[in-house]
Order: sequence, then structure tokens, then C-alpha cells
Amino acid sequence: MSTITLLVAPGKLLGFLMLANTSAMSQAPTISDCTFTGVPNEASLHAKELSAFVQEMTSTELQCAIEKEGTHYLVKVKPSANSVLLLTIKADGIGEWHMEHEGKISVQGICEMASLNGFRHR
Repeated sequence: MSTITLLVAPGKLLGFLMLANTSAMSQAPTISDCTFTGVPNEASLHAKELSAFVQEMTSTELQCAIEKEGTHYLVKVKPSANSVLLLTIKADGIGEWHMEHEGKISVQGICEMASLNGFRHR
């Protein structure tokens, strides 16, 4: 599985987006099954909207659309008719994400492709 780390700030872990297709990013444009997992690394982060979403959706299979625009990858997860999680990831694996609800950005943060050595923002 390919894993994308979701943070609100460096060292502030909310959870992970796991892509079932390990080569999904290199196959863009494509669709991959995905799921969320993880627990925030600080108690105060449990109140964040995305943290509640990650906990609610843990182990629920969703689909994400992956596109490539120039040197960036766009990952879009639409868990409901009114919500969407959008990630923009640069070629170096670092990026940004935001959650939209009814067309308005409700929460945002940083993301990165996870590596065997863990995430970079400690």
C-alpha cells in the first residue's frame, strides 16, 4: 500500500490515507481503492474535523481519483455528496490537503508520501 501522512502542521499527525494500488501515483490518471487509518499524536487534535472524519472512516473502503498536473499529483477522495478531501502532492512527496464541505474549505494542512523511515515532519 502507498501511504500519505496527513498533518495539520509539522509534527501534528492526524492520520493516514492508504492507497490500495501501490503504483497508483505513477499510473495517474487512475482510480484506487483507499482507506483511512491512524490516531492523532496529540489529544488536542482529536477535535479537528479531519481527525473525527479519519476515526469515523477507519477501515471503510473508499475510492480516490488520482491525476497528474505537471509536476504535481492531485488526489481526490469524495466520502459523501457534500464533502471532499483534496490533496496536492509535489514530485518530492510533500504537499498540502484541505477538506471541503458544501464547497467551503473547513480544515487544511500538510501531507507527504510516507516512507519506510517514517514521516519527515517530526
